[in-house]
Amino acid sequence: MTLSNHKIPQVASKTACTACMACIDSCNHNALSYDIDKNGFFSIKVNTQQCIGCGACTKHCPVLNVTPNENKHYLECFSAWSNDDKLRERSASGGGFIAIAMEIIKQGGIVYGAVIDGLAVKHKRIEYADELHLLQGSKYQPSILAGIYKSVRSDLNAGRLVLFSGLGCQVAGLYSFLGKGKNYDNLFTIDTICGGVSTMLPIINLNRENKYTSIISFRDKEHGWQSRGFKYQLKMLATDGQIVNLSDQNMVIRAFCNKIGKRDSCLDCSFSGIHRMSDCTIGDFWGIEIDEKEERKGVSALLVHSERFSVFVRSCNITLNRVDWEKIATSNPCLYFNHFPIIRHFISRKLFLRALKKGKDKQATMILESFITKLETKIYNCIQLKRKQNTLSKLVK
Repeated sequence: MTLSNHKIPQVASKTACTACMACIDSCNHNALSYDIDKNGFFSIKVNTQQCIGCGACTKHCPVLNVTPNENKHYLECFSAWSNDDKLRERSASGGGFIAIAMEIIKQGGIVYGAVIDGLAVKHKRIEYADELHLLQGSKYQPSILAGIYKSVRSDLNAGRLVLFSGLGCQVAGLYSFLGKGKNYDNLFTIDTICGGVSTMLPIINLNRENKYTSIISFRDKEHGWQSRGFKYQLKMLATDGQIVNLSDQNMVIRAFCNKIGKRDSCLDCSFSGIHRMSDCTIGDFWGIEIDEKEERKGVSALLVHSERFSVFVRSCNITLNRVDWEKIATSNPCLYFNHFPIIRHFISRKLFLRALKKGKDKQATMILESFITKLETKIYNCIQLKRKQNTLSKLVK
């Protein structure tokens, strides 16, 4: 029986889809898969020969079914860092996540998070402490999650303690997959302060050059961590075995740092905000005023959204300093404001993606630095600044 005999299932629109891939795992007929579209973003494909029109994908799509942040109103905020200096040094910021993950493993649990796999990023199940290093460091590419939600459910049903980490939309994808109203006492979730995922065209173009075999890191703390003016550095493993530092002067980092290269859904995110679906939101504590020695080691920002997690995090090998959420939000506007839908229609965005599709990074760079891009961005930023300030003012009230 094929799709022709049934109503076509409703899935999130191209503009709204986050590519969390919960729909793929929800399908018991292997009718859904992911692909990379012409603009370098993951897209969901339906195999009409396999689909029976059961609607499971519609039922488990977080965009169509989940009300973001609907049950989370508890909020406790910290500046934080791992008490293990070696783990802290290898982390993107203060090692807050790795300290939490270590405690999960110590208690016999499973940790799920994003890892670098060659030139791609994917989610991985981690059961042993010596594998946790794979989860450390920021990954500025969308992650492949197909199959992961099923694995999480299997571990939860087996009674294992589970920590799932991902973007806000991916955490929403997990909850939607597990089923609305389904509560697991053995599940903790962590999402990140996220500015949106960017087109993968730059890394696809790098791959075509056949110069590199793997991404080493998107950023590191070789020269220490800074709460202001921190520089990103893309490091690659070359085909000759050498580690090459492309610094921030490459299209992968440039595309990540500019909104015109973001996924459509990320330009009007439904999963950001002070209150989240997750048990904890984590990120860099940009703008913190702290002892210089501690600052250079890195500092994490933690926003705890559940009392269960508040109790749990205090059992971890971590330093926690209570702060007001406004101190985190001041230099982290992505925490509460990710609404830039008009950028989808920018001329500069269309020209930028067109240049990348042709593999012309130099042309793409010129577009980023062009008058039209600067003009469009400046005008729109001025408009959005007031909206951003109004959003923050309402949250403070």
